[in-house]
Amino acid sequence: MKKSLKEYRKSELKSFLFSNLLILLLTSNIVSTLENGIENFDKKIILTLIVNIIIPSTAIYVFTFIFDSIIPSWIKDKLVFSYLPKPGDTIFTDLKRKNNDDRFTTDDVEHYYKDIYNRIDKNPKYKEKQNSLWYEIYHKHRDHPIVFGSNRDFLLLRDLLTQLCVLFIVILGFQIILGIELISNKYCIYSVLMFIILKFSAQIQGKRAVYNVLSVDINERKKHKEGDDNDKENLQSPKG
Repeated sequence: MKKSLKEYRKSELKSFLFSNLLILLLTSNIVSTLENGIENFDKKIILTLIVNIIIPSTAIYVFTFIFDSIIPSWIKDKLVFSYLPKPGDTIFTDLKRKNNDDRFTTDDVEHYYKDIYNRIDKNPKYKEKQNSLWYEIYHKHRDHPIVFGSNRDFLLLRDLLTQLCVLFIVILGFQIILGIELISNKYCIYSVLMFIILKFSAQIQGKRAVYNVLSVDINERKKHKEGDDNDKENLQSPKG
């Protein structure tokens, strides 16, 4: 069975959303008020709080998942990279300028992607928009375990970041509409810290995914060349 890059939406994203809702409730004053109601056996307070917990939480869960699903990829990428170019947009010029990946050399890149560099030199639009050139290589290796895994991890981190932002906006909307204080200072601090962590993690993983594609491609090209050289040697060697 062919694996899907979006399988994580069935488990990780839902778990993350549920965890955030739980943190929201634990950091609000709803829990402490509920405890006071239980201690004083105030059924009215208990019932009101349970309704205020269940209905908004369920609605927030549903709306967050819906909005997160319809947000286009370019907005999600913008959340991750902001004003920075995506790693694939400048990958070839970056490698020619400075290569920090020890899995292949600059000479390897210039040798195996000579035609791509010619296209970049001839067409000015490729100076800062090289993602389509990189994607041609990615498409050939998209099912390779290294490529598949790193790309999946990037998409997961990107979607977690998007979901965190959507969740905060939805919660804020429900707070205004229902007049219930849901967002505490603690939850704001948590959201900001999580935003920073997810944003930088997604940036790092995005760059890693782009470089992994070239590493796999160059390695396979080398193996193919070595195989061809061995075949030529076998043809040229005298028969015993």
